[in-house]
Amino acid sequence: MSDPVNSYTTARVTFQLFVQARGWQWLGFRSNPKNPNQYLGQCADQNAEEYYFLITQSGKYFRLLGDKKYEEYDYVYNPDKEGDQNAAPKEY
Repeated sequence: MSDPVNSYTTARVTFQLFVQARGWQWLGFRSNPKNPNQYLGQCADQNAEEYYFLITQSGKYFRLLGDKKYEEYDYVYNPDKEGDQNAAPKEY
């Protein structure tokens, strides 16, 4: 049996790094009320456009588009794919 607190903490930190790598603003993170094995993350980009993500137990990210539509979203940051040609890796 897995530790639910540890799973939540790991998923939250992973989502924070996902947001930080893109230069976005973290807005929220919680368990999915319809499925406690999944998480919901909320963030905003530099233009204040909000993004909502469903994060599965296996670590896959799905961007929620509304009206029961979604798209799979790569966790690994690829600026060319996301349309940001001038993006550079963040130094930590």
